[in-house]
Amino acid sequence: MSDLSKNPLLQYMARLAPSSQQTMRYILQDAADRLGFVDCNIVDVPWHRLEPGHVIALVAALRADGYAPNSSSLYVNAIRGVMNEAWRQGLIDHEQLLRIREVKPATGSRLPPGRNLRRSLI
Repeated sequence: MSDLSKNPLLQYMARLAPSSQQTMRYILQDAADRLGFVDCNIVDVPWHRLEPGHVIALVAALRADGYAPNSSSLYVNAIRGVMNEAWRQGLIDHEQLLRIREVKPATGSRLPPGRNLRRSLI
């Protein structure tokens, strides 16, 4: 059996377009670093062992670092994609997958660039 068929991360990445693979590789490496796998290649991270609390902590860290809600959503969706593959491989049960899927990314919106001017300055 090849490494591709055993690793949920590699299967997830194989499903993506080449242009998306580079983005998701960066996102998942940053997520792994923030989750404590600092000097670990993302292929070696035991993604299937993540719990909802890990993802919630990741979302909180991204918010604290000033990441936009859309960026938070990208991180959560990348992890969900890997966890979907872990479920397909039988590495996690359906209940664990549902718990991970229930984690919501940061909400809100980003203001457009520029500054907020008082009417008297206009």
